[in-house]
Amino acid sequence: MPSVSDVVLTVVPDEAEAEMICGMLAANGVRSWYQQTNQGAALWTGAVATVGPIQVLVDSNDIGRARKLLAGT
Repeated sequence: MPSVSDVVLTVVPDEAEAEMICGMLAANGVRSWYQQTNQGAALWTGAVATVGPIQVLVDSNDIGRARKLLAGT
């Protein structure tokens, strides 16, 4: 669940890539989650959401470690 100390680690084009990154981070003990960016959410068109960018977030205390892990993927 998002909190005040959340920071964006990266922005990816789709949910599948966000899932992969979050899985890798979890396997290394870093809590993370993802959500559609404001840009993607703005593309909502009634009952159907247009696919848009997804941001992967981590706690600000974990950002350095998360960046190092992401760089190794």
